[in-house]
Amino acid sequence: MCSSKQFVGRDCRRRCTQCYYTTLLSDSVFVCTKHPEEESYIGIKMGDLKTEYHRQQLMATVGDQPPTAEAIPCNVTGVWRNELGSVLDIEAVGSELRGRYQSAVETAPGVTGPEHQAKLLGVTSNQGLQTSVAFSVLWEAGSCSSWVGQCFQLPDGKRVLKTVWMLRSVASCLADNWKSTRMGEDMFVFIS
Repeated sequence: MCSSKQFVGRDCRRRCTQCYYTTLLSDSVFVCTKHPEEESYIGIKMGDLKTEYHRQQLMATVGDQPPTAEAIPCNVTGVWRNELGSVLDIEAVGSELRGRYQSAVETAPGVTGPEHQAKLLGVTSNQGLQTSVAFSVLWEAGSCSSWVGQCFQLPDGKRVLKTVWMLRSVASCLADNWKSTRMGEDMFVFIS
């Protein structure tokens, strides 16, 4: 009979085990070390309605990286690129983020501003191993975008910034309000 330690492993098989030490990476994702001298693995807690979603996100972030029992702090300062080619250039000073966001896409010509870029302001939490970020951009045409997420330092040295975003476009009238908000996910990879 399994205890509350039942989870889905990286190989997508259900497992039940007693962990010597558990490190939570999120509400559903954890690193489990069976014994101090043994290899650890990353798992997803069962019972979560979003287990499959979290498994897919974990695999997209970690891929074929070997799991590790120790989370590594992640520095968000630098230049990042997402899958669409947008570039995020940020500097963290204490808990403040400042920089520029250069969009590779826009909903209409000129709405993002000159050279498709805008000033970025935000905050970061570098407490412990959880490097959380939240930042916003005000575009030339008056719309604004915000991102919130977390930076992950992978065992091979690669840094990944996983975020969700929301774009609020300017509505010309109250009747158009319903179509003025869009949301999605971004994964930025550190480039320099």
